[in-house]
Amino acid sequence: MGMGRAFASLSGDASAAFWNPAATALFDRNEFMAFHTSFFMGTNYDCLAISHPVGYLGVFSLSAGHLGTGDVTKWDIYNRPEGTFSESDFLLGVSYARGVGYGFLAGVTMKGVGQEIGRNSGYGFGMDLGMQYYPRFVRGLALGASFRDLVQPSIKLVNDRDRYKTVSSGGISYSRTLSRVIASTAAFDYENIPGREGRIHAGVEGAFYNAYFLRLGYDYDALTFGAGIVYNFMKLDYGYENIEYFGASHRISIGVSFGKSVAKTRQEMITRELETEKRGWQKEIDKQRAKEFASYMGLGDSLRSAMRFQDALIYYNRALVIDESSDKARSMSDSMMSVIIADAAAGARDTRREQMTSRRIEVALEEMKSGRFNEAVMQYELALEIDPANRTVADLLQAARSTRLAEIDKIRRNARRHRESGEHASALLEWNRLLTMQSDDSEARNGVEAARNQLQANGLVASAVASINEGKYQNALTYLEQAQRIKPDDKSIQSLLSDARAKSAPATNLEDIKSSEERWAVYLKGLEAYQAGNYSEAIRNWESLRQYYPNNPDLEKNINQARQRISTEGGATQD
Repeated sequence: MGMGRAFASLSGDASAAFWNPAATALFDRNEFMAFHTSFFMGTNYDCLAISHPVGYLGVFSLSAGHLGTGDVTKWDIYNRPEGTFSESDFLLGVSYARGVGYGFLAGVTMKGVGQEIGRNSGYGFGMDLGMQYYPRFVRGLALGASFRDLVQPSIKLVNDRDRYKTVSSGGISYSRTLSRVIASTAAFDYENIPGREGRIHAGVEGAFYNAYFLRLGYDYDALTFGAGIVYNFMKLDYGYENIEYFGASHRISIGVSFGKSVAKTRQEMITRELETEKRGWQKEIDKQRAKEFASYMGLGDSLRSAMRFQDALIYYNRALVIDESSDKARSMSDSMMSVIIADAAAGARDTRREQMTSRRIEVALEEMKSGRFNEAVMQYELALEIDPANRTVADLLQAARSTRLAEIDKIRRNARRHRESGEHASALLEWNRLLTMQSDDSEARNGVEAARNQLQANGLVASAVASINEGKYQNALTYLEQAQRIKPDDKSIQSLLSDARAKSAPATNLEDIKSSEERWAVYLKGLEAYQAGNYSEAIRNWESLRQYYPNNPDLEKNINQARQRISTEGGATQD
């Protein structure tokens, strides 16, 4: 009431079920509302409504209203009083609303209505329909339409039948934050009832600290005002209107929000699902790690049995990386080091060489355990220079070189696999690892450069997409042209580049196409094909005009409609 009954595009409390059921679609919690309106001559209008959101399904509402007057004097045909009677109208409704995508909300109310005058009564059924639209391109703008009694209730009292008239309302509203503590909303509605002249409703609202509200409105031919306050989960509103000839009308309403937030419940559900999935992943990871641990331990045992103590040491140490708490893996690793050092020391020709060789071997084994095979080979070579005749050291050096080559081959295979699967960051890491072991490897050098180029191109594409989403098409063109120089054959870059060029081009319309007789003929040919149901031919004609009119909304609309026709009609065309 406070905003002049301009309600079609506004969202509020559960009472929206009476005016535009679509407005309840965005409720995040249960909403209860009750209001009382006092009119002239003891007439009162009382309503209750409750709304319950059900996740992705939408919002369900129950509403009940009663308009009544008591103690009305009854007069006989001689204009003499014959006591009193009461008159009342009542309503009971069930509403459903939900978002339907692209900023659109829709709602419907099925309702039963009744009327009682004295001892006579009648009942009927009807339906309301409502819609709202929140365009993404203008933040704060909302459009709405409602059709109350679209299915018109019909009530019969004695011998007279009364059919409700459909009340159609269309409206627009705009909300804006003016400062950290002040926000405002303006709304305008046009109402049409068959057989009556159209009515205008308008209103403005000022919100302070999102808790205190002042409202001013124009209701057809009367000024209205109102106020409201929100505290925690409760809200209280008051509205006033001075109706000509009938005097003041007051409305008081109270609203309560209760229950858990739908968004919060949905987030908790997603979190639980993710935790469950994470536990499943962790279980699989633990199972895989246990399998790898057993495999490394088995390989270590086999190599130890074959007297290949250095290789056994590597696998025991890999098992330790998976499970640092394994006493067996740690014991076998330490045992292999002791055996290798003892064997190398035993082959030394004197005590001095034995001490120096043992120190070098110990360092080399630590490098092997850490995967630094180049450093391990260097230590073995130094040990062999100290004691050239030590056969054990020579064997250890040969084994370390073989292990190093095997590791290089493994890294190369991993790098190629990552490159082929498009995992360029992982490929870059592997190629760099290979270069640390073999700095003159040409394939690794080329791989590093290629991976860096791919990552750079991907970064440029990501920046271009962000620019397109922000409407900065010239920036997107710059990014995409750089990316295309790196990846000239990439289809996705070509497609994005074409889209960016089209959107950055000057906008054109049908008048521009008409200016060329030849191109206008192509456009009309596409239109004829569309009307004949040959949608593929229509698309071919209209797309051929894109090279001349890349940013033409009319062309894009026609092409999209033709594609939608193909999709909804099962791809039916007349080729």
